[in-house]
Amino acid sequence: MDAVFYFSFYNDDCDEGECTARHVGFCVSNIGVAWSELEDNLADVASELELEYGVHDWSTTPSGVNAIGYHSSEVEPERRDELMEVWRQAFEEHAPHCVVSEVFDVPNMEDMNDAEILHYLQSQHTRVSLNTQISGGSPASPKKM
Repeated sequence: MDAVFYFSFYNDDCDEGECTARHVGFCVSNIGVAWSELEDNLADVASELELEYGVHDWSTTPSGVNAIGYHSSEVEPERRDELMEVWRQAFEEHAPHCVVSEVFDVPNMEDMNDAEILHYLQSQHTRVSLNTQISGGSPASPKKM
């Protein structure tokens, strides 16, 4: 089973009529546990992370895929990479045999539904994996936000 996790980090300019955001996400494959069970466990993780990083507002768009998406203007820019890494680790902890991709920027995410976001992230992960195999090197570090 595949899934997508994404986060839109909004900047403080929303109060001034303009909203700029950084949209990022990762894909997860080989989950190996019931999606409803994983979702419940990750909802508990979200509650804990909100206390440390700021509010996580739900933002998925139903499209027939397993997805968890959030948005927030409360996460400090310097802590966004750290938060995404914590989320990656949460998936690995609650679905021990899953494969979690690196974190990628998702341009134009506000115009996509969950299925389109998943497809985009899978294509980015495949591209990086193929480039790594061709170069004979190790996988690239997660893309910095």
